[in-house]
Amino acid sequence: MNKQEAAEFLNIGVRSLERYMSQGRIAYSRQRGKTGEVVVFKNAELERFKEELHSVTHQGAIEQVRQGSSSSSSQMVTSSQIMAEVGESLINISEGIDALLEAIKELTVKIPVESKPLLTLAEARQLSGLSRQYLLQAIKGNQLKGQLLGKAWRVKRKDLERFVGKLF
Repeated sequence: MNKQEAAEFLNIGVRSLERYMSQGRIAYSRQRGKTGEVVVFKNAELERFKEELHSVTHQGAIEQVRQGSSSSSSQMVTSSQIMAEVGESLINISEGIDALLEAIKELTVKIPVESKPLLTLAEARQLSGLSRQYLLQAIKGNQLKGQLLGKAWRVKRKDLERFVGKLF
């Protein structure tokens, strides 16, 4: 039987058959054909592999020995019980992470905008009530001193107060 026929017999693709061949799960031999070497499979080998391929590998329950009881006994635990325990553990982990994040938020020191000497444009907008576009035009028109640090503009608080004072 050649590769194509063997793949059809096993109800798999030729590439899957080649992968099983490279893994050594299917025995095969090579014979000389008209145009080169041809891979040939024995029917008994294909029958054996078909049974292996389509056999049930999941039993639906896992035997697990639980320790900690007075006598160590073997209990059958179903996969749904295991999944329930895993889900419960994940919920506990999630709650712990949430609590940790809240603790980190409380530990971070927040400096009020009013006490910062150097402001971002967003903070300058909060204090002055002016739009971002207006502040950028003022910086580019040399009416307000600003410095581009990386990709963000920074403005000194004193310069912003002088600029706002000159507006009115």
